[in-house]
Amino acid sequence: MNRHLLLLLALSLISLQSTAQNQYENVWPRIDTFMQKQLPQSAVKVADSVYKDAQKSGGPISAMKAQLYLLQIHYQLNDNGDSAAIYEAEHYAATAEFPYKAMWQSITAQLYWNYYQSKSDEILERSNVKDNDPNFEFWDARHFFEKITALYFASLKDAGRLKKMRDADFYPILSQGKNSPLLRPTLFDLLAYRALAYFNNDEKDITESELHFTMNDPAVFDEPERFMVHHFTTKDSSSAQFRALLLYQQLLAIHIHDANKSAFVYADMERLDFANKNSVAIDKKELYIRAMRRIAVAYPDDSIAAMAQYKLAEQLYGEENDYADKSRHADKNRDYTRILSALDKLFSKFPKSE
Repeated sequence: MNRHLLLLLALSLISLQSTAQNQYENVWPRIDTFMQKQLPQSAVKVADSVYKDAQKSGGPISAMKAQLYLLQIHYQLNDNGDSAAIYEAEHYAATAEFPYKAMWQSITAQLYWNYYQSKSDEILERSNVKDNDPNFEFWDARHFFEKITALYFASLKDAGRLKKMRDADFYPILSQGKNSPLLRPTLFDLLAYRALAYFNNDEKDITESELHFTMNDPAVFDEPERFMVHHFTTKDSSSAQFRALLLYQQLLAIHIHDANKSAFVYADMERLDFANKNSVAIDKKELYIRAMRRIAVAYPDDSIAAMAQYKLAEQLYGEENDYADKSRHADKNRDYTRILSALDKLFSKFPKSE
């Protein structure tokens, strides 16, 4: 298996090694064995059989898992596997029903992004590409960014229904993190954070429009209740940063009344990190620290909110390093003991937390 495929699978929505459900529980290991023994044609036969059977018997999760296996196998069999995978995923996204359509749109966006990253040097040399050229193998960077952004937005289009679907119902095909049930309890959460991971990447901003959105509104650091209802304005409504702010507003809105505040607090911290990274406000450092301190004070016993305390210590550590660098005669241990003491207390209080 080549390096690019490993990257593709590592970043994918799906974990093919997860425990399967119902009558196919013993089938997936057979496909894995065929693939490990370099017998892709045998693996295709089994996966295709499962896919057709699952479609007939009404097992959409198993059908999608079989499709993912087929996607991986066809990737290995094709000399242009990365291109073939995109065409196959596009087909699945076009023919699938909700909510699998949304999941395939998100996966297809990821595949386009992987393709772009693997060939970025070549792609960045292109110019004057026709807007209606359907062959992505000849696109320039702008076309890729527009396509990827459109797919991620499309995956979240039916937000109302996605918010009502539990992430746990799709565990047979999802890669699960340690805190996934708490932090990303709905399918909307899962797909939204996948989109935000892309929006947080600086490389997509290589080609800026003349109406480029600038994050200069200090409201990005406001208390969540105020941030959620704030009306951000821009002439560049297609801006990934602008749309990301709207996504963070949605995430906070759907979790503000949760009995367990972990998903809400996590979304709030992610929003603040995003703002701290992209804001051009002169006082953004002070606004960020104030916001993280607010979370730490409001949720002193929440293991997720404990990350805010860690981030505060991280900021203080950076300040101490800056101070030491600027003064040859500075006592480099001036305040490190206070930082260490704060971290020791934090680790003692939440020994099993992230």
